[in-house]
Amino acid sequence: MFDVRKMRTSKNNENKKTLYLHVGMNKTGTSAIQKFLSNNYESLLIKNFCYPKTSRRTSNIINHHGLFMSLHKKQYPNYRGNNFAQQFEELIQETKEYDNVIISSEILPRIPDIKELKIFKNYFDLIKVVIYVRRYDNLFESAQNQVIKQEFTNIKINIKPRPFHNCKKFAAIFGKRNIICKVYDKKRFYRGDLIKDFLNVLNIDNYNELKFIKSPVNPSLDSNTFYYKQAINNYLSNYEESSQVSTLLLLYQKEHRGQKLSLLTTDQRKALLKERMKDAEKCYNRYYYDKNIYSSLFDHDNLESEVSKYKDQHIIDITKFIKDNNQKLYDLIKKKIENDELQTSWCSDELVKIFRQSYLGGY
Repeated sequence: MFDVRKMRTSKNNENKKTLYLHVGMNKTGTSAIQKFLSNNYESLLIKNFCYPKTSRRTSNIINHHGLFMSLHKKQYPNYRGNNFAQQFEELIQETKEYDNVIISSEILPRIPDIKELKIFKNYFDLIKVVIYVRRYDNLFESAQNQVIKQEFTNIKINIKPRPFHNCKKFAAIFGKRNIICKVYDKKRFYRGDLIKDFLNVLNIDNYNELKFIKSPVNPSLDSNTFYYKQAINNYLSNYEESSQVSTLLLLYQKEHRGQKLSLLTTDQRKALLKERMKDAEKCYNRYYYDKNIYSSLFDHDNLESEVSKYKDQHIIDITKFIKDNNQKLYDLIKKKIENDELQTSWCSDELVKIFRQSYLGGY
């Protein structure tokens, strides 16, 4: 391995070279942060912050997953990029003139053994791990929404996030004083904004030249489009078809916004929070966190909710929208329905019925 200590040529060698390692977690606005950092690459350089292009091989890759996938090819057998040593050397070369470096990848908490990350300590004087955590019931709904939107099958997720465990894992390498644990909650964001909250972590308070993203980077489906996607997934064959449908659904809900999706009853929310509280308390007793963070994750206020319902007319209208905007896709789905090519369905019989009727008539 090359000697990284000899490659220190920052703008001012007397300054501490700092790495901000943003590790998610999933469904905490990670894509929005990564998109912002990627879009503002040049502007951040002026502020002495580098969001490396290393491992972001093309312009549409906004994260550093490849850098860490290369460490665990058994876990990521389809990874085809350069090995870790090559990428790390490229990273050092690219960032050598800057005092602050930001690396972002939400796959890191999922990697069981992160001891290889110790190599960063040879090059950086200070390493701060930034991790956002989210209340479990909201995380569950967001993750289920994402799965239905992306996949071409219907999968019921079974996620068991362990944010405090992950903080402890990173603290074992970088020290608990260097863990910055933030709550994904608009009420707690700096100036009520996620991106400004992240910039505040970086101690950037001058937003000159920075371009903020106005529209959501990874929008969720609403109550009508979610159930429609759930129904149509029974007839999709690949990710390309799924992507075409999701794109049309997001366009539809811009014009016909349904209610915000809720997949849990009040009792289910309370049960989920209670389940995760037991696990978190064990870590909390051994590890010192801001009490406001802890209370936010298990706050039982405003838990009253009921499962969202779709409207039959919207299911019919969405089918008409797909027909008007992508006749080829409409014909493909209709043919599968006519041939009764229904996969295993997670949908209610009522939803399947109205969905089929929207293509075959009879409504």
